[in-house]
Amino acid sequence: MGIILAWALPSSQNISVAQQQTTQLPKFNSPGLERDPDDVPWSEAVQVVDPYEGSYPAVFDRNYWKVSVFGTQGTRQVITLWTPEFVRVLITGPCEPAAMIKTFWVKVEEQVFELEGNNNTFAVTDQLAQALVDSPNRNVDIRLILEGGETVNSLIGEKTVAAWDLIYSER
Repeated sequence: MGIILAWALPSSQNISVAQQQTTQLPKFNSPGLERDPDDVPWSEAVQVVDPYEGSYPAVFDRNYWKVSVFGTQGTRQVITLWTPEFVRVLITGPCEPAAMIKTFWVKVEEQVFELEGNNNTFAVTDQLAQALVDSPNRNVDIRLILEGGETVNSLIGEKTVAAWDLIYSER
């Protein structure tokens, strides 16, 4: 089964930062193409190359768990794409389309950051970027509030947290 990693980027979003210092990262072509999830370089810093958005450093993360919805067994997952300027979030599950996220919180150590954004794309502030660089290499908690009011607590894995240093240290 393939997964579509498609992201809507607000036209005012600037993605042309930190390109010169990350050109040595492995290239990953267009996250907007349907692909097998096993082909995505989860938790590895990469240089995304996209024909519409250009080239930028990023790290993909995925957390998933088994659920049962109205007797249907399936997997619910939270996928995040961390770039120097923004984070994109996709949450899917059985019997449900991708959810719209109203609120996105990241808890780094004892600091809680509420990210601003829309269409599941959230800005990374200078303060958050610094906290991500300084974060110990262990899981980080996130909380998503969906459009319908549901709260989803998830984790960002420790390998992704370690890759944040490459993504955010030059910011």
